Amino acid sequence: MDVSIVIVNWNAGKLLLECLQRVAQELKTVSGECIVVDNGSEPGELDGVRRAYPEVCIIANARNEGFARAANQGMKKGKGRHLMLLNPDAFLTEGSLHHLVTYLEGHTDVGVIGPQVTNPDGSLQGSARGFPGLLTAFFGRSSIFTYYFPHNPFSRHDVPALSSRLDEPQSVDWMSGACMVLRRRTLIEVGGFDERFFLYWEDADLCWRIRQHGWQVVYDPRVSVVHLVGVSSKQARVRTLVAFHQSAYRIYRKHVTRSAWHPLNTVAVVGLSLRALSLIGLTCLPRKSRLEDKKKKEWSSSTPALKTARTTKSPPAVSGPALSSQAVTPAMGAGIRVLRVIARLNIGGPALHASLLTEQLNPDRYKSFLVAGTEDPSEGNYLALCGRSVSTLTTVPELGREIQVWRDLVALFHLTRLIRRVRPHIVHTHTAKAGTLGRLAARLARVPVVVHTYHGHVFHGYFSPFKTWFFVIIERWLARHTDRLITVSETVRTELLALGIGTPEQLTVVRLGLDLKRFRNCSNVRGQLRAELGLGPEAPLVGIVARLVPIKTHELFLKAAAQVSRRIPQSQFLVIGDGERRARLEELVDQLGLNGRVFFLGWRQDLDRIYADLDLVVLTSRNEGSPVSLIEAMAAGRAVVATRVGGVPDLVEDGVTGLLVPLENSHALVDAMSSLLEDPERRRVFGERGQKRVYPAYSAERLLGDMDQLYKDLLSSHRI
Repeated sequence: MDVSIVIVNWNAGKLLLECLQRVAQELKTVSGECIVVDNGSEPGELDGVRRAYPEVCIIANARNEGFARAANQGMKKGKGRHLMLLNPDAFLTEGSLHHLVTYLEGHTDVGVIGPQVTNPDGSLQGSARGFPGLLTAFFGRSSIFTYYFPHNPFSRHDVPALSSRLDEPQSVDWMSGACMVLRRRTLIEVGGFDERFFLYWEDADLCWRIRQHGWQVVYDPRVSVVHLVGVSSKQARVRTLVAFHQSAYRIYRKHVTRSAWHPLNTVAVVGLSLRALSLIGLTCLPRKSRLEDKKKKEWSSSTPALKTARTTKSPPAVSGPALSSQAVTPAMGAGIRVLRVIARLNIGGPALHASLLTEQLNPDRYKSFLVAGTEDPSEGNYLALCGRSVSTLTTVPELGREIQVWRDLVALFHLTRLIRRVRPHIVHTHTAKAGTLGRLAARLARVPVVVHTYHGHVFHGYFSPFKTWFFVIIERWLARHTDRLITVSETVRTELLALGIGTPEQLTVVRLGLDLKRFRNCSNVRGQLRAELGLGPEAPLVGIVARLVPIKTHELFLKAAAQVSRRIPQSQFLVIGDGERRARLEELVDQLGLNGRVFFLGWRQDLDRIYADLDLVVLTSRNEGSPVSLIEAMAAGRAVVATRVGGVPDLVEDGVTGLLVPLENSHALVDAMSSLLEDPERRRVFGERGQKRVYPAYSAERLLGDMDQLYKDLLSSHRI
C-alpha cells in the first residue's frame, strides 16, 4: 500500500465530508487508505462519514486527546509505506497526493515533504518555516514586520513559503502539519509526535528530530492544497491560545535553551505569558467568528478554481451544502448598525458632532450607538451641560485623554468585546485616542466599514517633534486600515496629505453641522447678558469661547485685551469656557491689571444669550480644525477675529466675513480688535456676510444628508 492518510478531527462538521470527498478522488491515483481519528467531537459528528464513506477507518476517542496523541494513533493503525497527515479543513487538489508520494519514492534521502498551502483566495500561508529563534518574535509568520514587509530577508528565512518566487522543491527546517507526507521508515527511526505537545508546534518538533537524524524536510511549491485556518480551534479559543503558548515554550526549552535553568527561560515565560494574555483579552470573545464565515464563503465560491499540480487538469467543482454560508450582515432595509467611538464627551465640537449624528441620523435607516470615555473634572461634560442624554451611550472609563498603556489595553479589550456584541456594519471614530483604539478594535472584530473623522489634528502645537513624528507614523499605519478618512475642512485634508496620512481617494471633506437656528434668532434675547453682568449697552464687549487649555492660547487674548482697553477704555471682555488653566489665567488677569474688565463665565448653556450681546468674538488658537465657536458666532451675526491656523481660513474669509491675524502676533491682534470695535458699520457688514456664509453650509441638516450619502456609498462598495 502506497499511503495511509490520517485525519485528526474535532468538530469540523461538514468540512470533514468535503475533505473526504477530495481524499476519495485522490486515492484513485495511488493505492491507499484513509483513517479518521476523532477527538471526542459532538454526538453525531461521524454519522455522515459512516454513511458516505464506509471504507474509512474511524478511531473514536471519548475525549480530546490532543493532536499529537491522536495523530500517533492513526499512524500506528496505518499500513502504508508513507503516511499523510491532513487537517479536516484542508482540501487536496487534483494530482496532489500522487505528486507528493511519487516525489518521496524517487528521493530516498527525504523524510517528509509538504505542499504549498494557500488560503481560499489563493494567497500563501506560511507552511514552510525556519526553526524558531530569537528573531522569530519579530519576523515570524504572524509578526507585523512579515505582514507588511513579507520579502525582507529575515522573514524569507523564517517563513520561506511566503515567497511567491519559489517554484522548485527546496529543503526547509520544518513543514506545517496541516498537510505533510512522511516516510514510514523515517517515522520508525525518529519516533512519532511528542505527545507532551497537546496542540501546536508538534510538527516543528518532529521535523527538528527528523533533520537531526540526517533526513531532509522538503517544501514543494509545485503542488498545493487549500486550507481554512483554525476551523476547529476557533471553537475553543482560550484553550487553543493557552495550548499554543505552552507548546511554544516547550519547544523553546527542548531545542533552543535545552536546560530547565537557562536564564532565557524566564524571559520566554514572561514574554509568552504577556502575549497569551493579550490575545485572550482581545480576540477570545464568545461569538462566532465573522472571518470563519468569510473563509467558508470564499472556499465555497472558489472550489471550481483550486490550484493544481502543473501537470494536471483542473479539478471538477465540489458542490453541496457543506460550505455554503449566508451573508453575515443584514440587508439595508433591516437597519444599518453604526457604532461611534469618541475619547470623551467634553464640551467642544467633536462631542457635539458625534452626539448629533447618533441622535438624529435617519433612524429609519440607521441604528446608532455611541461609546465614550470619561472627562477630566475640569473639562465638563457636553451632555450634562445641555441637560441631554443619549439612550445608546456606553461609557468605557479607561478610554480617556492621556496615554496610559495598561488602561489603553483594557479599553481596547472592552471596545472589541462591545463591537463584537453589537456587530456594527460601520464603526466611526472621532478624536485621536478613540481613533487609534476604536479602529484597532474594529479591525480585530472584522467590522466591514471603518471611518475616522479628523476634527483637526495634533501634529502642530501639541507635542514635541519626536512625539509628533511618532504619532504621524501611527496615523499613517492606521490610515491603511481605514475605509474613509473625513476632515472637517479642506486645509486639514491638505495638511494630512502633506504628512503622508491617507490618500486623496480616502480623504473626504465633510464640514461640521450644527443646530444654528437659536443663534440666527438670538436678537430676541439681546440685552439679557449685559443686564446679568451689570454692563450698559454702550460698553464694547469682546468674548472668547473656548476650552481653557494651552492650544487655545488665552494668554494672547488677555494680553491683547490689556492693550485694547488702553485704546478703548470702556471695553469689557468675557472668557467663556473652563479647563485646566483657569487658575493661571485668573492670575494673569490680575498681573495685567484687568480686574473688573475680564469676566470668567465658565461653561454656559445659553450661548445664544452670550453671542447676542457680544460685539466681537475672538479666537487665538495655535491649531484648529473647524472652530465651533466661530461658526456659532457667525450664525449669530457677530464679527470675528481669529488666528490664521488650521481650518480657520476655510471658514473665515479675511476682510470679508472677519479678520485673520498671524499666529501669536499680538500687535496684529490688537489692531484687528481695535479697528472693528471702533467701526460698528464694518462689524455689521461682517456679521451679515458671516451669517450667510455658515447657513445652511454648516447646518445640521446638511451634515446629516452628507453623512447619510457617504455611509450609503461605503456600504454599497462593500455590497452591504
